[in-house]
Amino acid sequence: MYIAMNRFKVQTGSENDFEAVWKNRDSSLAEMKGFREF
Repeated sequence: MYIAMNRFKVQTGSENDFEAVWKNRDSSLAEMKGFREF
C-alpha cells in the first residue's frame, strides 16, 4: 500500500477555487491497476 500526502498553502478566501481545480482536473488515476480512491 502506498499513501501520498501533499501540503499546500492556500490563500484565505481561495479555498473553494483550490478545491475546484483538484476536483475538476483531468486524471487517469481511476484507470491505474489497483487504484482505489483519491
